[in-house]
Amino acid sequence: MRWHEIKAHLVKHDSDEVDYECGYRFELPLNYRMQLVAEDWKQSQRPYKVTRFWADEPTLHGQLVLHMRHCWLIKYAYPVNPDPTVQLGEEVMRVGEFLSIRDHASDMHTFRITSMSEIHWVPTATELGV
Repeated sequence: MRWHEIKAHLVKHDSDEVDYECGYRFELPLNYRMQLVAEDWKQSQRPYKVTRFWADEPTLHGQLVLHMRHCWLIKYAYPVNPDPTVQLGEEVMRVGEFLSIRDHASDMHTFRITSMSEIHWVPTATELGV
């Protein structure tokens, strides 16, 4: 399992182009198939970080958490009702692939992965519970 920074941008309606001002940045561990594994989340010491950036709106920081039946929710630092959901099952995370995210207004949006890079994690004392 290796950690990756994944950037996904909103796909414009009726087009294959993306809006680089609207999207998400994830810090996630992926297996050798470049997939997110639910069992790894349960054992992880590190939060699965999510940053939402949107034109003319404040940047939101949160965490991707596993809910019932492999449903992933984005939990932000402040309550959003309902929590946005990310459709991740056995999707392969590669540049050019698509993700679906249902926002807090229950609208489904399509995002394209536009960049990925491996990140190296050195845990802080706080993250280790020291």
